[in-house]
Amino acid sequence: MLRSLLKNKILVIVGIQLLFLWPLFQSGIFHTHDGVLHIARTAAYFEELTRGQFPVRWAGDLNYGYGSPLFIFYYPLPYVLGSFLHFIGLNFTVAFKILLGLSFIGAPVTFYLWIKKLFPKNIAFAAALVYGLAPYHFLDLYVRGAIGEMFAFIFIPLVLLSIESSTILLGAIFYGLLLLSHNAFGLLFTGIFILYGFLSQKIRATLVSIVLGLGLSAFFWLPAMIEQKFTHSALFISNKYLENFPTLIQLFWSPWGFGTEVAKTGALSPQIGPIFILLALASIFVASKKLRWFFVFSWILLLISVFFSLNISSFIWDKVLFLKKFEFPWRFSALASFAVAMLSAFVFSKKNARLLIILLFITSIPFIKTAGSDTQSDDYYLSYSSSTEFGAASTIWSAGDPFGAPKEPVQIIAGTGIVSDVEKSSTLHQFNVTADNDVTVLDNTLYFPGWKATIDNQKIPIEFQDANYRGLITFPVSQGLHKVEVRFSESPIRMIANVISVISLVFIIVRVRMKKI
Repeated sequence: MLRSLLKNKILVIVGIQLLFLWPLFQSGIFHTHDGVLHIARTAAYFEELTRGQFPVRWAGDLNYGYGSPLFIFYYPLPYVLGSFLHFIGLNFTVAFKILLGLSFIGAPVTFYLWIKKLFPKNIAFAAALVYGLAPYHFLDLYVRGAIGEMFAFIFIPLVLLSIESSTILLGAIFYGLLLLSHNAFGLLFTGIFILYGFLSQKIRATLVSIVLGLGLSAFFWLPAMIEQKFTHSALFISNKYLENFPTLIQLFWSPWGFGTEVAKTGALSPQIGPIFILLALASIFVASKKLRWFFVFSWILLLISVFFSLNISSFIWDKVLFLKKFEFPWRFSALASFAVAMLSAFVFSKKNARLLIILLFITSIPFIKTAGSDTQSDDYYLSYSSSTEFGAASTIWSAGDPFGAPKEPVQIIAGTGIVSDVEKSSTLHQFNVTADNDVTVLDNTLYFPGWKATIDNQKIPIEFQDANYRGLITFPVSQGLHKVEVRFSESPIRMIANVISVISLVFIIVRVRMKKI
């Protein structure tokens, strides 16, 4: 029985990956750059789902109760899945750890499913382990807690598998899920998919999958792209990349640390890894003429990734906005790891595969490090008060994210009167105003397109540029007793994006029912 199980390559990949996940089985959550923030966002996302908001755009409880358009700009798939796991009874920390583990295991499994279309199963198995045990994957898992990137690593091979199999609708679904997992990686790999489709002579299937996938995920990426002009994202990104170019030596090998900047002692390691670079160089001498296009494709990706990781590419980073949005040049190590895994398929053979896998296994053990841990209850995350982000979703009309909760949810800031019967959910605020004279009301909520106000069921204009209450919702109310409602709804671009996604989904469902996958 054991022998038959070992013949199942997927089960063996799962087993090997599990060996490197033992910190996930400890109590609490290990310290990472973003892990706690992702858990808090999942809790906020879950709360908005239970309130009936879908798709979730507004995080009403964050920013000390002032709210945030966070979910317009941050990839939703990990938070949707985390919310589901919490709904079935798991606490938020356990749900997050399960998602980390599944993504770490799932990436080499999907890579194997794709690469075995091109190489024998034994070679594909070994190459999949190269992909799964890449240093960058451990970096995302134990140092950064970058759940979005880790999910992207699952769907990238699935899109390529769909292109290779000419299964257009599956390609569209996987590409759409990639964009919902991590928008920056999704956009980066879009060009890579097109190049792959061109070299593999499957360009039509590739382009149709991409167009349909863009349609499926339009509800997310289209508003994120169009409405980004209403945030401080450009200021947040700025020239951050200038401090995050690794050296060539650091790409080969660098000490494993938990800091955030590659130029400082104890910082994160952007290494591709010595074993991985040697595998890439070895492929030059053993590449098969039969898959020459695949070899060329892999080396193009590797050289591009190394180039854009290094300071020699800074003149391009200075000019290209998309690269600035990628924030960290060392992120291209992820692309390099992907390219090396592909090139390794040319190196492995029946004679050397076992030895190389053992060497890979041993050299990966030092990456199982964590920097301490914390144990927090669900209540901690459900009451998380900060914005959980670093300015990319801060509105341009505000003075930045707040540092404390407002004294009252609704106030009169000019004139005399009383606010009563306040009922406030994240996207709907209802209250009465009894004004002795004409007054100005402050709703302590950050303004963003979609917020609308009515007085006695009559729409009124919202003001959000009062110098004393920058970025907050204010409006005049005349003398007398009035019923006021302030509601967050979809902006025109969000409504258009929703319609595009629904049409794309209906089209795919119809085609699937017609068995035209």
